[in-house]
Amino acid sequence: MQEAEREAPGRPLSDHLADLLKTQPASVFVAVSTMIATAAFNGLLFASPSLVPKITSYTATEASEAQNICLLLLSFGLISVAWLGDKVPRRYLLMFGSGVLTLFSVPFFQALAEHTTSLWTLALLAGAAASFVNGPMCATAADLFPTRIRFSGVAVSFNLAFSIFSGIAPLAARGLVELSGSNAAPGYYMSACALLTLIGTFVLQRFDGRILREQREREQALASTPSSFPAQ
Repeated sequence: MQEAEREAPGRPLSDHLADLLKTQPASVFVAVSTMIATAAFNGLLFASPSLVPKITSYTATEASEAQNICLLLLSFGLISVAWLGDKVPRRYLLMFGSGVLTLFSVPFFQALAEHTTSLWTLALLAGAAASFVNGPMCATAADLFPTRIRFSGVAVSFNLAFSIFSGIAPLAARGLVELSGSNAAPGYYMSACALLTLIGTFVLQRFDGRILREQREREQALASTPSSFPAQ
C-alpha cells in the first residue's frame, strides 16, 4: 500500500471522523452490527450479580460465582474462536454464535428462572455461545475499513455498539421483566440484539477481505520493485 493510505497520526481527530463518515458510512453500520450481540451479552453478564437475584431465587454470591465461570470459559473460548477465524470465514463463526444466541436466549433465561438446569451449566453454555460472537468480532470489524482510517473505524463502531447496547442492557432487562411479568424477559433483549448481528453477517465477505487484499498488494508491489543493486 502507498504511505498515503496509512492513518496519519498527526491528523486532527475531526479529520479522521469526517473521512470515516464521508467515505465509509456503510462499513460503520455493518461493523456496529457485528458487535451488538457481544455488547448486549457483556451488559447482561456484568450486571448479573445484581440482576439475577432480582429475577430468580439465586443469591448474589451464586450469581457472581456463575459470572466468573462464564468469564473463565469465555476468556479461553474467544481466543480459540479468534484462532479458528484465521482458518475459516469469520462471518460463519459470527453467524453461528449469533444464531445460537437468537434461538436460545429466551430458553436460557427460562431455565435460569425455573432452576431446570444447573446454574454452573448455564454459565458454561453462555460462555461457549458468546465466544463465537466475541472471538471474531474485532478482526471482522477491522477488515471493513481501509488502512488510513482502520483505527478510527473500529474505535467509533466499538464505542457506538457498546455505549448503546451494553449500556442499556440492565435497564432493558429490568424493564422487560416489569412490562411482561416474565422473569425470562431479558432473553428477548439478548435475542433481539443477537438477531441484529445475525442479519449483519449476511453482508460480510471477510475471509478474503480488505486486510488480506492489502497484504497481497504490498507483496506484489515489493516483488515488482526493481532492485537498487546492479546485477553481478
